[in-house]
Amino acid sequence: MWVGIVVASIQQLTGINTICMYAPVIFKTQNNSDALAAALAAIQVIFAAITPLFVERFGRRTIFLCGAVICSIGHLLSCIGFNEDNDRVRNWVLNTGLLSFAGTFHASYGILT
Repeated sequence: MWVGIVVASIQQLTGINTICMYAPVIFKTQNNSDALAAALAAIQVIFAAITPLFVERFGRRTIFLCGAVICSIGHLLSCIGFNEDNDRVRNWVLNTGLLSFAGTFHASYGILT
């Protein structure tokens, strides 16, 4: 029972709702709103569709742990992107962080809980 409570808590504490809510606003500031919003939606669907194929091979625990590490890297890239002064670098790092976090979340926590 405690494992389920911890996993559900981690899922909510990752911030996926905030990312999904404000991603279009962030993308709009970069003048790439339509393309990036479509990429975000496509990544979420593709990763969520592929994950069930790998659950039996790797196991839920491995997928959760790898997802946690990659989601953390995505958050770190997003933080770096928000604090970058160069627009070109900021856009690339921020988009990479947001898209990698969203894809990894939907490949691990989003589909398996």
